[in-house]
Amino acid sequence: MLRRLAALSLSSKTTRLMEDEVKLTVEAAMDDALARGGMDVIAHMAHNVPSRKVCKIMGIPECDRERFNEWTASRTNAFFARFLPPEIQQRTREARHALLEFAERTKGLRIERGALEWLHSFFRVMASLPLSCHQTRDSQQHKSCGSRGRPQFAARHAPTLYFTPRFIHAVARVRAGGANHPPVSPNSPRRPPVKLALYLPNFRDQVTVKELEDLTELAEALDFDSVWTLDRIVVPEASDHQKLQHSFGMMDQFPKALPVSARGQWLHGMPLIPWLAAKTKKLRIGMSIIDTPYRAPGVLAGEIATVDHLSNGRVNVGVGSGWMPEEFAAASAAHIFPKRHKHVRETIEVLQGIWTNEVFEYHGEFADFEPCGFGAKPLQMPYPPIYFSGLKDPKRSAKRISKYNLSGWIGIQDTPEEIVRWRGEISRELAELGSTRSLDDGFDMCSMIWFAITDEPTDQTPNGKLSNLLVGTAAQITDNLKRYRDAGMDMPLLWPPFSGVPVSKTLDDMKRLVEEIMPKVNA
Repeated sequence: MLRRLAALSLSSKTTRLMEDEVKLTVEAAMDDALARGGMDVIAHMAHNVPSRKVCKIMGIPECDRERFNEWTASRTNAFFARFLPPEIQQRTREARHALLEFAERTKGLRIERGALEWLHSFFRVMASLPLSCHQTRDSQQHKSCGSRGRPQFAARHAPTLYFTPRFIHAVARVRAGGANHPPVSPNSPRRPPVKLALYLPNFRDQVTVKELEDLTELAEALDFDSVWTLDRIVVPEASDHQKLQHSFGMMDQFPKALPVSARGQWLHGMPLIPWLAAKTKKLRIGMSIIDTPYRAPGVLAGEIATVDHLSNGRVNVGVGSGWMPEEFAAASAAHIFPKRHKHVRETIEVLQGIWTNEVFEYHGEFADFEPCGFGAKPLQMPYPPIYFSGLKDPKRSAKRISKYNLSGWIGIQDTPEEIVRWRGEISRELAELGSTRSLDDGFDMCSMIWFAITDEPTDQTPNGKLSNLLVGTAAQITDNLKRYRDAGMDMPLLWPPFSGVPVSKTLDDMKRLVEEIMPKVNA
């Protein structure tokens, strides 16, 4: 039966006939899986239908195997959802809860995204399963073909399954030792625990390396998910007089000025990334966000890949377009400002192309080069998670997320209501684009939010981007984090204020947050 399922997934029959047969076979496979405890049959499948054999049967070159796996993983969700009737979904509860329990107990592991997406599709796992983990490459050299233009995989290939035996065996091991963990209630919808990230205050009038080191060390000791730096190239003197061309971030409520003076002694974000790689062992590291017009896409791709090696596969990549014409001019990129969003698109294409091809060429408006090798590939497969910064246009964000299979979205000072709105609008745009992508499947909704615990209650009156969201008493912050959790926020980037709060206070606040507040939020 298992071999028949594999053969069906590679069949050249018409779509209708294939779907009819797959429906029956999947139902039989589900029955068999449940009867045998849920996991044995999956392990058997993993060994009988390796992706290398699938590609060989379908005539897919070895160099395209990884890209094919990624393509199929992104489509199995919708494929299997169409074939599992309600009675089969009901009978998969046991496996569903086992996977939820597994996800809870392995939050710190870097697991290959394709394996999680495949199991999510097959078992119809509820939306709370966190799928944002990444696994590093094997030591064996990654091999792939060169590609012309933007990387893509033709949709002519039939849907098939994505198998990762190592992940299956990990599931079996976790289940075998899971007797001491209470089962997940089948009737209690849950979201995964809120992750914590620290937005380092490298952009301040005065900040020292020692202060950033102390904050980073504590974040790692407290099991934060990640630390991020801020990308700033210049502070124009016009900002000191509130005479920038645009308000901060092009957001109406902010002045035409930056919160740091032109003579401030702040630290640049990009050089801090390899320093953070050397200073940490567990934390993921990134910059929120990299303004791509200030960097050559090919150079950026090679540098990020190298840092991924320095960090042993812990790099996150945040990308955005920038907003300040004065900064574009200082970065010798004034000509890009009118087309900055296109530059972001080309940068993502170049990053993904270089990271997944041994030799790569690209011919666009801002990057135009013949076939080249750019050195080592990232350790993370198929490449580090990419986050997109969006402040105004959900439609643009949805297009990027769908087209490039991005891993997350990062906003700024978003209220729980705005998180709900962004999630809803992005989801609707994804549906209109015909995408099978779900924001509940391996996607991080994030926002950079000012953070400080106060002794006295703060004014919680809604005031847009100026609201006191995570600035308040412990009780106020607890309530707001619960609202964020329920709204679908996966990870706030905790942002110490630009001034008025010393680093020593932030260190104390971080400890109180983890020890006093988060147990209540994630209860």
